[in-house]
Amino acid sequence: MTIQGLEQLQALREHHLPNMHPALKRALLLKFDGEENRAIAEREHVSEATIKQRLSTASAEIAMCLVRGDRVTGEMRGGWTNAHLECCLGDALAQIEREAG
Repeated sequence: MTIQGLEQLQALREHHLPNMHPALKRALLLKFDGEENRAIAEREHVSEATIKQRLSTASAEIAMCLVRGDRVTGEMRGGWTNAHLECCLGDALAQIEREAG
C-alpha cells in the first residue's frame, strides 16, 4: 500500500458521520452485507435507482474527508462502513437486526 493509500485509510477511519440520513446508513449496511442493489431495493420498498442514488450520496459524504478529486471506491466505502459500525452506523444496524428478528 502506498503512503497515499495509508493516508486515505486513516482519513476514512477518522471521518465520522453520525448525522448521515438513516436511509443512506441502511443502504451502506445492506450493501456491506453483500446484498445486491435489487434485493436492497425490494427490502427498502424503493426502486433500484433510488438505492444507487443513496449509495452515491453516501459515498459523496464519505469522500468529504479525502483529497479533492479522489473518488470513493466500493472497497473504500466498505472500509468506512466497517470502521464505523458502532459509532456512526450503530443505530441503523440495530434497526436492521430488529427487523431480521
